[in-house]
Amino acid sequence: TFMCDTSCGGSGGIVDIGHINLNIGSADAQAAALAFYVQALGLTRDPEEMTGSASMWINVGSSQFHLPSRPPTQRHRGAVGLVLPCSREALLQRLQRAGAALKGTHFDFDEAEDHVSVCCPFGNRMRLYPPSSHLLGAVALGMAYVEFTAAAGTTPHIARFYTTVLGAHVQLGGSDSSALHSSAPAAAGPSLRVLCGAHQALIFRESAVQLPAFDGYHIMLTLSDFPAVYRRLADMRLITRG
Repeated sequence: TFMCDTSCGGSGGIVDIGHINLNIGSADAQAAALAFYVQALGLTRDPEEMTGSASMWINVGSSQFHLPSRPPTQRHRGAVGLVLPCSREALLQRLQRAGAALKGTHFDFDEAEDHVSVCCPFGNRMRLYPPSSHLLGAVALGMAYVEFTAAAGTTPHIARFYTTVLGAHVQLGGSDSSALHSSAPAAAGPSLRVLCGAHQALIFRESAVQLPAFDGYHIMLTLSDFPAVYRRLADMRLITRG
């Protein structure tokens, strides 16, 4: 899904990551979503959009999680990196308190050197970081990256799509992830970082592990030159309307 931002003078490229949309199955799952995203992570539910039981929009700085109450329950093939404006101690206390409400779900969490890894009640993985100049610059709350596990040998093709079709800037890396992001965990295979504005990124990491079938979730990107991208996608017959 794409939106247009003409403030960049039509120079092309990706301006930001707008949202990631993950179905959570049914209206009954909204309570678990509130317990995780609001009570455990300390984020806020959008007060103006999707305030009923059909869906929930969770604000993360200028980005969002969209959580519709419809099947199938969707799982992102990778991880989402979030920067949260709280101490690790406070975050861990909130996560521990959420354990009772989320018992019987996929929820769990574990500490790493520079982040806390969590799994949401629906099986989606996230990495939670404190504010740092390495992630989001001076911004203390936001979605720093969306990371995808990619099939072996695909990052050159993914890079060609993002550069030639979306006009994005990319950084190709080897198996050492330090060339891509100092706070991103190492990957066994080659990696690719697609820049989204000044401080966000899409990260693709090759893996030899067989990937699960794609279940239809999506992300939304804001583009600086939407008409040109639309024409290129139309020429390639890649435009779909839900």
